[in-house]
Amino acid sequence: MATIGDELSDKGISWAWYAGGWKDAVENHPDKTFQYHHQPFAYFRKYAPGQPGREHLKDEEDFEKQSRQTTCLRSEPSAGAPARGSPSD
Repeated sequence: MATIGDELSDKGISWAWYAGGWKDAVENHPDKTFQYHHQPFAYFRKYAPGQPGREHLKDEEDFEKQSRQTTCLRSEPSAGAPARGSPSD
């Protein structure tokens, strides 16, 4: 069974799954509130420890660090889209 991660990787699209407490769980000292069954990729062999897919699974701290280093592009409304402040807002 393919995952959304597989679909993205097959198309050459960079992706990651971020989870709070992931780093601690991987290091065998999870927070008492960490829920392994809430980690969707934990059910697929491709994302097991030592497998190449594992590189896509990251901690929330990685997300925070990356978000501070990344500039987001501003998207413009597409043609025909209502302008901000129009009655349809």
